Amino acid sequence: MILYGDTSALLKLYVGEKGSTETLLETTTADQVATSALTRVELEASLYAAVKTGRVAAADLPEIMARLNRDWNGLLVVPIVSALLTEATVLTWRHGLRAGDAVHLASAMRVEQLAGEPITLAVYDEKLWNASVQQGIAAWPRDLAPFR
Repeated sequence: MILYGDTSALLKLYVGEKGSTETLLETTTADQVATSALTRVELEASLYAAVKTGRVAAADLPEIMARLNRDWNGLLVVPIVSALLTEATVLTWRHGLRAGDAVHLASAMRVEQLAGEPITLAVYDEKLWNASVQQGIAAWPRDLAPFR
């Protein structure tokens, strides 16, 4: 199974929060984990915010970044190209998505198209979760209610 992780899901691998254990299990049991190139910037911005707000201790950041760097090398990273941004723009209007979420959905759709088989989008954002399902891509977790 190919799992596409958006930033809201992959962040849970580095910042302990609701859903972290489940996300770790899901990513380790997937045959392949994919994400957008955008995720790297979003993850680092989120980690910066987590340190600034005290959710992550500054002393833990070097070890977290080392893990992120190791993990990143094992991901299937979807590049951001003009055609992908065009599709993301269409998805923004169709589903009322924010720009980054539209890029994630377009990237997940690209992975599914290239794989030639259904994939699953791991996401903890309700609007993107719903848009994924509407586009015919399975969303995980199957039910967001326990994670709100």
